Amino acid sequence: MSTFNKILIAALAVQVALAVIIQARSGSDEQIRRPEPLLAKAGLDQATRIAIYDFRAPDKGEAEAPAIELRREGDGEHSTWVLGNYWGAPTKSGTVTELIDKLAALRTSGPAVTSEVRHDQLEVAADHYRRKLEIESPSGVTTLYVGKPSRARTTFVRMNDDTDVHAVSGISDGGISALVTSWMDNRFFEADFDRVTSLSVVNQNGSYEFARGEDGAWQYMQGEQPYPIPEGKKLNAIAVTNWVKSMVRIVSTQPEDPNRDLSQPLATITVRLKPAQPAGEAGEVGEAGETGEAAVSEAPEEHVFEIGPESENENAYYLRMRGTSKAIRVAKARIRPVVDMNDEVVLISAED
Repeated sequence: MSTFNKILIAALAVQVALAVIIQARSGSDEQIRRPEPLLAKAGLDQATRIAIYDFRAPDKGEAEAPAIELRREGDGEHSTWVLGNYWGAPTKSGTVTELIDKLAALRTSGPAVTSEVRHDQLEVAADHYRRKLEIESPSGVTTLYVGKPSRARTTFVRMNDDTDVHAVSGISDGGISALVTSWMDNRFFEADFDRVTSLSVVNQNGSYEFARGEDGAWQYMQGEQPYPIPEGKKLNAIAVTNWVKSMVRIVSTQPEDPNRDLSQPLATITVRLKPAQPAGEAGEVGEAGETGEAAVSEAPEEHVFEIGPESENENAYYLRMRGTSKAIRVAKARIRPVVDMNDEVVLISAED
């Protein structure tokens, strides 16, 4: 064998050896960098509190407080999530579960940055972040800083006091809302229009009461008897229907303090309902083993709403349900005709 051929064989052997070494190292790196749950030790499935802090920059001098505080009430399957910093208002169904699932799905293959120097630049510093989450569970408190997006469609995040910064997908500051409207259940009160037996309104213009007659038509009442409507006038039955409809579906724009002083309300509105039909049709066996008709309560329902001015929003009223710990901000446009009810709109010309 010539010297040249020996050189070629030796070079080939070196190339094969290098390929084997590279392949081995590649396999080792894949094993080491296999994505793992970022928040495996946070106890997400047993979380009792999740606080969401809005964007914070180093020049912000005010005391740090969460924009949203989600708290779990109750145990097991019967537990519910409420807004702890909004007087325990209920959360919208599925919103907190969706957030927990999102956090549980975060995966990391290792830190993208290991230097504390870059925390401020990536907006994951303790005093400079786009979102901060505090997750409380029996495992303790886990803090997650959510920073700016990276170029690879991921977001930089940092945990607790770690210097390591991870780039993860499936989360962003925009996807974790710091607005109460994103988390609250805006359904404050709902009732079937056909169940309403009467509507009473007391405001600065007087007292008004409307009740359904035996034929289902609205009557203007004076105590227990129909009001003697003057000749040439008639009850504005269309308006009464609209007033009732506005009160059987009340939508909240924001929770409010139920303990606010409302000794002089703008209006007090009472909605009375006939007993609700049980889930099963009449004659069917219900959960308690009774037929539908037998399960109906004999007592009608009465719901009293107290309306006050809303100091922070001129386009809204403060509304509280008497006898409960529930109060909300409600759009003026929706119930203003009821609040401002007067004689001129109740009785109209018989020719109209």
